[in-house]
Amino acid sequence: MEKEKFIVCDCHSEFVRLIYDKEFEQFDLSIWTQTSSKPTWKNKLRWIWRIIKDGTPYGDQIILNKDKAKELAEYLTNPPECEDSTV
Repeated sequence: MEKEKFIVCDCHSEFVRLIYDKEFEQFDLSIWTQTSSKPTWKNKLRWIWRIIKDGTPYGDQIILNKDKAKELAEYLTNPPECEDSTV
């Protein structure tokens, strides 16, 4: 059984899709791009081809087990305090 959640970026142009796969006990995170305009037939055909070729309509994806998901959650809820904002 899979449950999914979508989290929209603050800029409203992308969103993250989160799915928990209970069978494998893994989290699947994928980044989707959304546009305000209606997709063209060319873009629709690209998405269809990507689904046929790769099995998914998106290009960015990460799969995390429970421990790594907890590590990510810990980092997001308690970001490190550092002087250099690039780290």
